[in-house]
Amino acid sequence: MSRTSEILNTVRSPDQIFKLLYITGYRLTANHQLTAELIDASISALNLQGRQGHNKLLKGLIRTLSGSNNIGVKAILKALCTAFINKTTVQCGRDHVTTPLPIYEDFCKPQIQEALLHLPPMERLLVVLKDILGLTYAEMADLTGLEKSDVSCLLSVGRLSLRELLDDRWLKAYT
Repeated sequence: MSRTSEILNTVRSPDQIFKLLYITGYRLTANHQLTAELIDASISALNLQGRQGHNKLLKGLIRTLSGSNNIGVKAILKALCTAFINKTTVQCGRDHVTTPLPIYEDFCKPQIQEALLHLPPMERLLVVLKDILGLTYAEMADLTGLEKSDVSCLLSVGRLSLRELLDDRWLKAYT
């Protein structure tokens, strides 16, 4: 029996699901407009009505959740991950080239968020899923379509890069 992350067990209401999507999307983009686009793309992928306002979005989420408890939450989070991967990856034959999302300068932005935005998109996604949402490796593999070993490797590289970025910023700020 696989262990399910606490967040997937506790998120039940449409409001909680919307907050989960929004927080995850914002951590990935640091931009409200790009977050809205990710949520819209994930809702559209699930054949729900996007861009129709908060109430219609919540009604769509309620429809999605009818049935099994956590399948709806996982499906919606997986759609968000897929939308992020699709928006940040350009397919060139069999190779995938990642394209960075625009970084908007904001002097109030925390250093961790700023450093997170400098990570390649897949590493950023995995760091957010693991270190912010607390998902397991198996759940991250399921949401992203990667093998567990690839998740582990990319997450390690992402964490190391994040640590190096933060160390460099700290050194520049205090030396």
